[in-house]
Amino acid sequence: MAPPPADQPAARATVPSSGEAASRRMAVLVNPEAGTARTWDPAALETRIREALAPIGTVVLFEAVQGAGLATAVERVFDDAAVDLVVVGGGDGTASTAASHAIRTGKPVAVLPLGTFNLFARLNGFTPTLDGTLDSLATASVEAIDVGRIGDRWFLHHVTIGAHPRIIRLREAHDYGSRWGKMLAGARAFVSALSDPPQVRLAIHADRERLSGAFSNVAVTVNELAETPAVAPVPADPQGGRLAVYATRSRRATDFLMFTLLALAGRWRSNPWNGFARARRVSIMAHRPVLRLSIDGEAVDWSLPLEVEIVPGALNVLRPSKSA
Repeated sequence: MAPPPADQPAARATVPSSGEAASRRMAVLVNPEAGTARTWDPAALETRIREALAPIGTVVLFEAVQGAGLATAVERVFDDAAVDLVVVGGGDGTASTAASHAIRTGKPVAVLPLGTFNLFARLNGFTPTLDGTLDSLATASVEAIDVGRIGDRWFLHHVTIGAHPRIIRLREAHDYGSRWGKMLAGARAFVSALSDPPQVRLAIHADRERLSGAFSNVAVTVNELAETPAVAPVPADPQGGRLAVYATRSRRATDFLMFTLLALAGRWRSNPWNGFARARRVSIMAHRPVLRLSIDGEAVDWSLPLEVEIVPGALNVLRPSKSA
């Protein structure tokens, strides 16, 4: 079933000048159970984060919060009039939660990469490591980037159908207690899915373009992915203003393996196994009434029709200086 409606974007927050930036009031929420956070002494981690943020403002609140309390805490600090910028430490699930409130309130958000793939940090130009991101904060500034919306739900990076949601389901069936354990479980799930690539019959309308037939995987991403080698692909331009559709046809295990190897090498648009389209709106239909999706890495069941759109500049984020 589709989730409850998301709020519309608030008016864009004013980007402070360099002098105003130093007077920002920041709230920091860190998930101590996130993979990278577990390797730090809590007091040392707080000191390191406070020192890194000092050049761009004042930390008025620092909390370690986890589990169900994290979503509640994120909502609370975004609604706090005494807070100008929210910094959260966690993975892409935490980033997604924070981004929905940032869109709702117009306040900027920064995400410290403490998860497995840290796509949100990467797409904003930070390194996927905590130390690298903290070192970049002194020269960071607020910019507005694009986000996607599927029905009434926001997403930051992708919606996928077919092999990717299956791999997530198979991965979650394994027990893992660390970042590396999660990656190993993902590799095992990929090998399992590789033996029998799914075939999902879809009709995809991307503005005026149409892709149809049986696909092993379909990815709709917020902006076109960079054609550079990467385990975790990110958009070439997070302010590009277009969704990108990658519709993969691979009936055999060897075909799907070749598609994956080329994708890891940065071959997305130029991947011979992919159909490609760019659009502001994408509509996807199937003969079945419900599809299993991955939305930013979360597997969900979604009732059709599937309507996806891009919302340019809807999210204010902290990004490192291009000259840094």
